[in-house]
Amino acid sequence: AACSGRWVEPDEFHCEKYYQDWGQVNVEPERSASALLVHTKTFLVSFDMTRPVKVKAIVSLLSSLFTVVVMLFFGVALSQIVTDLAVTPLERMLGTVREIAATVFKFSSLMVGQEEDEGCLEDTTEIDNAGEMILLEKVVEKLAAIASVQTKSERVPRREDMDEEDLGVL
Repeated sequence: AACSGRWVEPDEFHCEKYYQDWGQVNVEPERSASALLVHTKTFLVSFDMTRPVKVKAIVSLLSSLFTVVVMLFFGVALSQIVTDLAVTPLERMLGTVREIAATVFKFSSLMVGQEEDEGCLEDTTEIDNAGEMILLEKVVEKLAAIASVQTKSERVPRREDMDEEDLGVL
């Protein structure tokens, strides 16, 4: 709507003559918050900004939705990359640690003299259920047991019955 008139108060314009035939598309908006008022001291034009405000809201919503989709895509891509670069090699390494631990447990049970059936079954259960740090601690304990058995079994024989050639071999 357009009109000519005067300002009655600082925030109130009093229209004296309305201009209807200037090709306006919309009438005055229902909500005054959607009205854009352009004025001079004697002339006032109000524009209905309802449609541009709705379009702006839709564009903001689509922009937010696009941002969420992009973030989801990159989150999935980053997760896949981390899995390929870090998790898979760690799982492979831990599988190798478990295999080596099984070998060490089997060898230690043979060296220490435990019954093979009981020890292997128990050690296999421990290997499958143990965490990585616990498993590594048990491997170190078993290796220490093997080392102590090896140390005890490698005593130097009596030298009294040996000649010079036997002493040289030692």
